[in-house]
Amino acid sequence: MSIVGIFSIIFISFLSTVSIFIYYNSLGKKINNNYIVILSTITFMLLNTVTIYFLKIPLIYYIAIILLAFLYSFIFKIPIIKRIFIVLVINVVSLILEEMFYLFIATILDMAVIDIKNNLVYLIFALLLSKLSLIIIVSQLSKRKMEVLKGKLNIVLCLIPLFSLVIMYTLLSCAGVNSNMKVKILIILSLLILVISNVFAFHLFDFISRKTYQEFELKYRSVLLENEKEYYQKILLNEYISNKTMHDLKNELFAIRTMLVAAPQSAYEKINEICEVVSQNKVIKVSDYDSINSLVTSKMNLAKNKGIQVEVNSFISKIDVIDQIDLCMILGNLFDNAIEACEAVVRAKKIELELKSVGGTLVIVMKNSTINKEVKKGITSKNDKINHGFGLSNIEEILKAYNGFMNYEIIDSSFIIRIVIQGK
Repeated sequence: MSIVGIFSIIFISFLSTVSIFIYYNSLGKKINNNYIVILSTITFMLLNTVTIYFLKIPLIYYIAIILLAFLYSFIFKIPIIKRIFIVLVINVVSLILEEMFYLFIATILDMAVIDIKNNLVYLIFALLLSKLSLIIIVSQLSKRKMEVLKGKLNIVLCLIPLFSLVIMYTLLSCAGVNSNMKVKILIILSLLILVISNVFAFHLFDFISRKTYQEFELKYRSVLLENEKEYYQKILLNEYISNKTMHDLKNELFAIRTMLVAAPQSAYEKINEICEVVSQNKVIKVSDYDSINSLVTSKMNLAKNKGIQVEVNSFISKIDVIDQIDLCMILGNLFDNAIEACEAVVRAKKIELELKSVGGTLVIVMKNSTINKEVKKGITSKNDKINHGFGLSNIEEILKAYNGFMNYEIIDSSFIIRIVIQGK
């Protein structure tokens, strides 16, 4: 083979590597070692070149191409089921395109497919057409971020490209023994249908996985809201207990007054106990509702312990447009999101809360420091992606029941959210 031929095959392999790299990279992050990524990519391209040039037995060639692509995929962090599926689909489509263009050129020139493969010019031309077609297909498929499916459906979808490979091999065997023009055209159309079928299988996988994930998200969010409701009900209970404790303290104070003369040391110890209890139950009043005051106090203390400055400029006496527990859930989510955002800020960590009632409408405004440039619901900076990241979505779910709405924006490194609740 001439130098031009060798470089042509390398270029074809390069196009194939680029298309596969683009698609793999769209589905999962690369490993952190760039040296390994570059070395693996070059190795894959060279082995792909050797496979194209030396392996002439179709079935062995197909298996080698798929195995190489599967091994190459391990430099990307992709779930195993998704890895198997995309390796099969992309490479089976690539192989079908190759054979389809071989047969297409053979049909036009009235030659045998084996003669096309043995002719360097026709071989390169067919491979070039197939790889360019693959890049176009991959550029469209890479726009979709598939989730992982569970169960037997994975096996069924993975069988589609495998069966396509078997069907292609059978069709090409027929083309090899039949020189009839109509038969060849029918086989080309059949191969094209196989390509479309595998692309459709990909879209089907993507559609089902997205739908499954959305169902999981809705179910999980519902459970999360129920858990939050239970949590805030406990706050109400604890507040009741706290109030009862404070009432008991009043009775103890009367007893201490009589102890000051008869047993001053015992009175002193009892006063210390009361001071300890009172310091633990110091509540910031932002409303006439103990549950809301307790929640805000708890979240403010949490924020201050993390070095975050908190300002609450509000007091509302009456809230009749929303249930106390639901309001606690909204404020709790707002504080949790704000604290999480402030934790990522290096300096000037600050949270501001304003509650006000305007003509029977409750208005909540919260402002907090952030490093983000745009707002994305369901995104969290925490490692536990499942239990975090649903804050704004949870608030929206609650607001639906109270004819409420919210808007948010980022201005001068501050996230500002405004919530209006009009009541049922």
